[in-house]
Amino acid sequence: MTKRMTLLSIIAAATLYSGTTALSQSNQTFVEWGDNALDQVPAQVRARLIERLELYIKSLNETEFGNIYDLKPPACRGNLAKDEWLKQVRDVSPGHIQRFVIGEVYIDNYSDSENLQGEKWIVTGCGTYKKGKKSVRYNVSYETLLQNEEWYICTSGIAVQGTANKYIRCPE
Repeated sequence: MTKRMTLLSIIAAATLYSGTTALSQSNQTFVEWGDNALDQVPAQVRARLIERLELYIKSLNETEFGNIYDLKPPACRGNLAKDEWLKQVRDVSPGHIQRFVIGEVYIDNYSDSENLQGEKWIVTGCGTYKKGKKSVRYNVSYETLLQNEEWYICTSGIAVQGTANKYIRCPE
């Protein structure tokens, strides 16, 4: 039996991966990367990508969904105004994101949307989620858009496999 791998993605009017309670983590940094992880990203926009990912993850952990809406390009908001989008957003997650280690960033996209103007990039890596006293590491990816030297985050998700959509853990 072949395992099929899909990606659970966050779509503007669907589900967000985030923590279940708000945390005050204003000084915590979440994003790390190895020596070659950002090689394909133009040098002049690397720091801004990290800033935007930091804000996105912090906003998820603190359930600041208004910030998430603002980090999305209009084409990834489901054609919804902010107040309507906020009414529809739901929180499902294996816990709070404690750390995201970027493995690779490359030009590509998961969606076929022609409405996304700009360069479509995928950021992949390993996310450490904490729920209670337990920490688990999962394969995570973000679909981003670089437009006029600004980064937007269209979708994010944890990789899943099989018909039961079981989360895929990071290799040890």
